[in-house]
Amino acid sequence: MLGVSETGELYAWGENSSGQLGNGTYTSSNVPQLVPTLSNIKTAATSENSSVAVTTTGDLYVWGNNSQGQLGTGNGAVINFPFLNPNINNVDTVAGGRDHYVFLRNDGTVWTVGDNSAGQLGQGFVSDSILSPVQVAGLSNIISVGAGEYHSFAISNTNELYVWGNNGSGQLGLGDLNNRLVPTLASLDNVANAQGGAAHSIFLTTDNKVYTSGNNSFGQLGTGNTTDTLNPVLVDVPSAASISAGQYTSLILRSDASVFAFGNNMEQQLSTLPISVPTPTHLSNVDGVTFIEASAFSSHFLYGEEQACASAAVTVTVNVTPVVTVSENNGVLTANPVPAVPGATYQWYLNGNPIVAPNPTDPSITITAGGEYSVEVITTDGCTGTASYTSTLDIEDISSNDVYLFPNPAQEVVTIKFGTASSTEITITDQTGRVVFVETFTENEAKLNVESLATGVYNVIVTNENQQNTLRFVKSQK
Repeated sequence: MLGVSETGELYAWGENSSGQLGNGTYTSSNVPQLVPTLSNIKTAATSENSSVAVTTTGDLYVWGNNSQGQLGTGNGAVINFPFLNPNINNVDTVAGGRDHYVFLRNDGTVWTVGDNSAGQLGQGFVSDSILSPVQVAGLSNIISVGAGEYHSFAISNTNELYVWGNNGSGQLGLGDLNNRLVPTLASLDNVANAQGGAAHSIFLTTDNKVYTSGNNSFGQLGTGNTTDTLNPVLVDVPSAASISAGQYTSLILRSDASVFAFGNNMEQQLSTLPISVPTPTHLSNVDGVTFIEASAFSSHFLYGEEQACASAAVTVTVNVTPVVTVSENNGVLTANPVPAVPGATYQWYLNGNPIVAPNPTDPSITITAGGEYSVEVITTDGCTGTASYTSTLDIEDISSNDVYLFPNPAQEVVTIKFGTASSTEITITDQTGRVVFVETFTENEAKLNVESLATGVYNVIVTNENQQNTLRFVKSQK
């Protein structure tokens, strides 16, 4: 899928097996990606697994599958990045079939390239493919072009419709099943737009009426049945503003910004409608649309600021996902969501493993080991914000120069053993340097009650006549 921004940038997303996303890779993407090196894009089109883009100066860039020469580069080489086609210029717009393209130049002439197995290039003969763009004889003053999988259209400045290519199901609307190898004037008058699917066509006239012809196996003609038609038939959707044909589906955008759909819905390309929809049906969940595009297995809609006339007002509540940071103070981590989220729950993790906290609504937790701490802040509306903090603290039962401290972390009592019995001063400070405990011991072991200390990391300074050692321990929650 391709999309052109208001500033002339081109975005691509979807399947990329032939490099049709134009980003230099063959990796598919389910989000729009900016096509590099391109700017000032006016319009773009796709065929099966290939892409083309036209700039405001009429240059044509091509990339993707080239098995039928549809890129018009003179060979069949696959290209996974935008390539400036030197074989055609002054291009105004383009339409893509299955493996062929129809180009309209600014001088009103029509050019085609690619697969010609059904005469869809309009050259008067059938061939496997044509590798460089060729002019379609007999057409001038053309203002619009279109394409189905194996058939093509051109519309003149007097709104005359010319058709050619495959007509095995009557999709050319000429009253028979004979293919046309050159442009043939159709009987339908005042045509403003023509689009094609696999074997059906949909036409929009200047008086905002819609006609269809061709294959109707899935109801894609919108006639209420599944009978093919060889001549264009009127579709009962008035005030049409735009049309689009998928492989076996059809879409109509009305002037009130509502969308009507009919045809195949096996892949839910027509939203929640039944599998086969032979009658034009309003897609009530996509009102307010300004652009429609049907493809083989999906449909795409662009929404504008205006709402459809028939749409009811809708109140939308947007729940804000909090932005979370983590702060550390005295060995205690605290999640700080912005904005504040009363009633939120906090799930902490250490190296990806959940930490079972005694109070899930407490935003703080004590560091108990070095590693990657992360937190999920879950609001009462179900929105989740995340943040992480890396601790370099290496906490375990520790020793230093014959001084031992255990257990670590400790909840109630911490034991400190010295190498020899002597007068030893033990000082405990928090991470700000504030002294929270000091006492002198004459035995070679001290048991300290730390139950009253706040949770956090503490320094233990052990001083005797021979040496001074500093250790750390964690006071954990009980």
